[in-house]
Amino acid sequence: MAVGFWVRRGVAALAVALCLSGAAQAQEVRLTLPEARGTAARFLANGRPEVALKLAEGVLLGAPQDHFALLIKARALRDLGYPVEAGKAARVAWQISDTDQEKFYAALVVAQAKATQGRKLAAQLWLRRASQAAPDDRLKQTAMRDFRQVRAATPTRLRFDLSLTPSDNLNDAPTSDTLYRGPFSSPLAQPLSGVRLQFGAQVTHRIALGENARVNLGAQYAMTRVRLSSEAQSIDPAAENSDFALDVFGLSLGYEQRGAAGDWLGSLRLTQLRTLSTGEALSDVTQLDGRFGYSLAPGLNGTVSASYSHEAWLGSGTTVDTRTLGLSLEKRLPAGVWRFGLSMRDVMSDNTAIARDVRRADLSYATAKPVMGALPRVTLSYERAEYDTAWTPIWTDPRQDETWTLGLDVTLPKLDYYGFAPEIGVSFRDRRSNYVPYETQGTNLHLGLKSVF
Repeated sequence: MAVGFWVRRGVAALAVALCLSGAAQAQEVRLTLPEARGTAARFLANGRPEVALKLAEGVLLGAPQDHFALLIKARALRDLGYPVEAGKAARVAWQISDTDQEKFYAALVVAQAKATQGRKLAAQLWLRRASQAAPDDRLKQTAMRDFRQVRAATPTRLRFDLSLTPSDNLNDAPTSDTLYRGPFSSPLAQPLSGVRLQFGAQVTHRIALGENARVNLGAQYAMTRVRLSSEAQSIDPAAENSDFALDVFGLSLGYEQRGAAGDWLGSLRLTQLRTLSTGEALSDVTQLDGRFGYSLAPGLNGTVSASYSHEAWLGSGTTVDTRTLGLSLEKRLPAGVWRFGLSMRDVMSDNTAIARDVRRADLSYATAKPVMGALPRVTLSYERAEYDTAWTPIWTDPRQDETWTLGLDVTLPKLDYYGFAPEIGVSFRDRRSNYVPYETQGTNLHLGLKSVF
């Protein structure tokens, strides 16, 4: 089969030699550019990428920046086993794209080429670009569906969390600024307002051990930074932003297994963490977590969790051992998802001011569909902590705290950028205690990003 291409008076024609069955003759057919594009697409759809490639290259001889021909060339090269060259052709199409639709299809083909190369993380990035450029919801859903499929087949996963939280009580100060002891009084810390910045990154590499089991290797980093308001600096001139700096580094090893029918999932994970405060090593934590989730009924899932952690405070020699047991239920309804959880935590330490028993209950509801363009989630939690000893040796009653927290988080999926939508939340926390220095209230405004894929 021979192909020729000419451009005459601005109109291109394509000559295609079609070999006749049982004959040594060939018939020449001339095609205009639109006809050549359509013919190339049909050959590609019918499993003839080699013919589609020749037709596309013929079109590109006369029109080097023909967007459709570049995409046909890229897809044909991928089908012929040349994913690197396919990606290059599709990237040229992306660079010359004039419309959102052209950008969408170019990004989609680049993603396909990257996935064929085995570069699944790069493919996910290009699928996010395709989603961003999608001219309508149907094509956007196509990019999101392909993204989920590629992510499920990717052994390495990256996760990033970013949030900005303005707060009127960064230092968890008590509601009262004075402690009275009979005729005596002493000042207490005052609430310091400002903004808390939190960032987290996590990478997990999954190693399959068959269809229903895998090992997870992970590394993580989290940081917290604070910027005090001018009012806070006037209240406490000695306070500095660096006083609130926290960094956490961690490594983890986990094992997961699910039932053959997909009705249960169990996991076990060992984590080692190092915490730094103001740049100095603060503590080392070794933690073992176990979870078992089971499908109790259609739309109803139950999960049992247990953990044990050992924390060593560097420098002081203090150790803290924590045992936690939790139970949660999740009910999915057409309108939304209800979640209810109970947990018990036993904190043991040679520092009697830390040792305590904690009971906690959580209830949340999240809508399944947007309400006026937003996805709201409401959470309510109650926690009771009973300490082993009193606040100070001069008191006899053990410390007891009760904490209520109410929060509202709203995700705005229509404002997503590359698959990340803004999330706005507000929470109110009220802790009551039998000792005034531990009674506190605070309101936080949460600004963050959430992946909608």
